[in-house]
Amino acid sequence: MLVTKPSLEYATIAFAEEVGEACGKLKRLHRGDYKTSVHMNGNTEFDKDFGNELGDVLYYLVCAAHNVNLTLSDVIALNVLKLQARHAAGTIKGTGDKR
Repeated sequence: MLVTKPSLEYATIAFAEEVGEACGKLKRLHRGDYKTSVHMNGNTEFDKDFGNELGDVLYYLVCAAHNVNLTLSDVIALNVLKLQARHAAGTIKGTGDKR
């Protein structure tokens, strides 16, 4: 349950920011900034940090969806339908929303 409901604009901007933060964690992993030692539950420090960022991404995705009266299940269903239509039309590869 959401405690507050950020506006669509705020949720979308925050979503993009959190995706950037998750990418930053991956960049630091790639350049060797993370130690490889394993922490509780077999997770590395990177796993924990990246998981936290993914949680933030998910939170703002849900907030954005709720602003347009969609659940996360609705968003997934819409995406599956879109991909099925593209597959049937032979347009999985390529660019653009309307293919």
